[in-house]
Amino acid sequence: MSNFIHAEEERIPSNREIALQTVQKNFTKLRQRMKAVEEEYVRKGINLDPIKSYKPIPSPPPPSERVQLDLKVDKQSPSGRSKELKKPGTVKNSLGFYIGPTIPHFSEFSNQNGKFMTHYETGVNIRADYRRFYGNLFWGLGMDAKFFNTKQIEINQFGSTGAGGKNSTLSPFISFGFQRSITEQFSWETDVSIGYASTRKSLVLNGDNLSDTFETTFYYGAMIGLGWQWSEYHTASIFYRFDGLGEAGNFSDQFFNQAGIRIEIKY
Repeated sequence: MSNFIHAEEERIPSNREIALQTVQKNFTKLRQRMKAVEEEYVRKGINLDPIKSYKPIPSPPPPSERVQLDLKVDKQSPSGRSKELKKPGTVKNSLGFYIGPTIPHFSEFSNQNGKFMTHYETGVNIRADYRRFYGNLFWGLGMDAKFFNTKQIEINQFGSTGAGGKNSTLSPFISFGFQRSITEQFSWETDVSIGYASTRKSLVLNGDNLSDTFETTFYYGAMIGLGWQWSEYHTASIFYRFDGLGEAGNFSDQFFNQAGIRIEIKY
């Protein structure tokens, strides 16, 4: 029994225990050496505070983490960043161009022979404008042009008869409106316009030119549209506009219905 106890007390330490003992001895010697060096510097009057406050530069991340970091930087870089659409309410200026058919209502023509209802063919409406935005509200300046032909006239007690003539209007205007987002890419808008119009009205019957007048009158209109923003600076819209003109020469006031496409450039 005593021999077993004696053998247990003289057990050979393992490699791990030897390694730990060696590390502890080395740390003890290192601390003693560092303390001796510090005492030597203090004795010589050297300030060690800057050295004690020094923080080592952290080691670089593993290769896998560096790859992820590089990918994040690329996504946020200007070349890799997706373009943010300019939403209504963030735009300051825009230029727009409309085109579409115009449907003129009848107009009453009067001369010494009486009054006649003049009917017209479907024509073309072209419109360009500039808008200045204040949030979702805007005001604008533009030019509206219409081109349409005379189709026929109604003569009391005689019915309708074919007629001809080329007609046009050129209307500078000022507008006021509102534009608002529905989704990230879709928006709706509405506006009203007032201005004046230079008109040409022509009426030809059986080869005789009954009227060919150039007059100025007032212009007014209202529009509603649905827009789709297909790039950062461009929007395409479909619109409906109702507008009208005052009396012009021998012709009474006249209304128009328009529907078409508007292309808008934002800046």
